[in-house]
Amino acid sequence: MIQKREHIVKKAAKLIHLKGYRDTSMEEILTAAKISKGQFYYYFSSKEELGLVILDYVFAKWKKNIVENILETNKLPKEKIAAMLDYIIECKSAKKIKYGCIFGNLSIELSNHSEVFRKKLAAIFDFWINEVKLVIDDIEEKDRDTTLDSRILAQTIVSVIEGVTLLTKNNRNIAMMVDVFQNMKKIMKI
Repeated sequence: MIQKREHIVKKAAKLIHLKGYRDTSMEEILTAAKISKGQFYYYFSSKEELGLVILDYVFAKWKKNIVENILETNKLPKEKIAAMLDYIIECKSAKKIKYGCIFGNLSIELSNHSEVFRKKLAAIFDFWINEVKLVIDDIEEKDRDTTLDSRILAQTIVSVIEGVTLLTKNNRNIAMMVDVFQNMKKIMKI
């Protein structure tokens, strides 16, 4: 039973990441997961519940890949930031850019229409910002501008990542992301 639910989540997550929440129909989800409407409602009470479960599922994968495997490692703080940026480029290149960031995509699409989604997405971004802040706080004072508030710097880094992800998705050209991340590394003296 758990495997079938996870199968539905994976198939729907891929569709929603590519097409968006609103533009992904229930029929497309049912077809992709190879299930009936009755089977869907056995596992989920609504498309909204599925969407929220998808956010949890994607967040868990993202947390493992970005936070646990990069930001919480024993690397030097600046190496962690560089590794995070490099990993994002690697992921966007592998997905041929067209997907963008599911958290950013859904924030743009749903924040004005669903308070439940808005709050969940805000919590995800706050978590990410806090994790980057913790890394910045570990950079020795001699190696960073201490006049900059570390939380605001972390917000700036996440904002730049999300912004360039959006522009890269729209332009369908990874070169823009590579250039922006190279500049970020220079600014941060990584």
